[in-house]
Amino acid sequence: MKQDGWQFSPATVIALLAACFASRALATTDPFLLLSSPSLVSNQVQFTLTGESGVPYVIESSEDLQNWATIATITNSTIARLITLDAPNNPTFYRAWRRLLPVFAAAVATKNGIDFKGQNVRVDSYDSADPNYSTNGLYDPNHPKAGGDIASESGPINVQNGDIKGKLLTGPSVPLPTLLNGEVGDLNWNTQGAIEPGWYRNDFRFVIPDVQPPFGSGYSVVKIGSTNIVGNGNYLFTGDLALNSGEVLLVSGNAKLYVTGNFTMKASGANSSAINIPGNASLKLYVGGQTTTLQQVNVNGNSFQFMCFGLTNNTSISWIGNAIYSGEVYAPEATLSFGSGGNSPMDFEGACVAQSIAINGHLSIHYDEDLKRTGPAR
Repeated sequence: MKQDGWQFSPATVIALLAACFASRALATTDPFLLLSSPSLVSNQVQFTLTGESGVPYVIESSEDLQNWATIATITNSTIARLITLDAPNNPTFYRAWRRLLPVFAAAVATKNGIDFKGQNVRVDSYDSADPNYSTNGLYDPNHPKAGGDIASESGPINVQNGDIKGKLLTGPSVPLPTLLNGEVGDLNWNTQGAIEPGWYRNDFRFVIPDVQPPFGSGYSVVKIGSTNIVGNGNYLFTGDLALNSGEVLLVSGNAKLYVTGNFTMKASGANSSAINIPGNASLKLYVGGQTTTLQQVNVNGNSFQFMCFGLTNNTSISWIGNAIYSGEVYAPEATLSFGSGGNSPMDFEGACVAQSIAINGHLSIHYDEDLKRTGPAR
């Protein structure tokens, strides 16, 4: 299609428009959102929309590239969708876009695979905003939900002996997930070594954009004795930040902390370092270095109070030492490991997205479904 001698690529139009709907902290394009060149077939315009499966896309048309009108909303769940429209009377341009989607749309989502190495691993869900499926905004084992979805776009899912109360979602090229005595399905599904019919899909695609530096300047972290303090606002720590044994990071407000280097927490028995977040506070931690090591993260509320974001150089994240983990981890380039491999039971409330994930020890993962409604968007 041409106008005033210029050739316009539908794919380029899509990329530019998609940028308007991406989270500022993340990348600004949706690489899956593509349109083929349109063709005229029996007085109808046809082209293929390629995108994420299960995601609605809006089709718009324009005759002048200035005024756009919505002509269709495509809701079918396939990756490639053939769009057929009545042929217009005048030369017409077409574009597509999608609305914001949740960053944490599953309990565990990765680019390159998930390995449940531990014993007695269980994944389910709750809803911190619904008192029927939570208690004071926290997971209630007496009222679980089966929304603990596990997703991998290009790497295998090794369920082993895990008990997954949710769906398994993989990309088209990923082999069938492996189960030993594990089970995948609804709350009432108790068939070892089997996936409940309808609870596995292999058309999963999920845009996992990299995290960009959130800001270039900010307040300094205040240190008084063994206590590091951040309050309301943006905090910048240049270089590596290490909390040694007995040291505390106290969050006294709604803080964003950007550490340009590594962030490490060290433990020494009962004298472990800790992040303390009271009920009226929250922390969004951004790590620019290669390594993130989390130990005791103590929240006095729900998982929304702590979110950890790994930038492009952050390739290794480990979270060990907690009996109860509460928070979210988003690190598209990192290998993420949970648990220490011991025999003590551990609980994780929240969600995580990473390059790949290994679950060690006796860990139960409880996905907060309110993240789909009020969590960060992409």
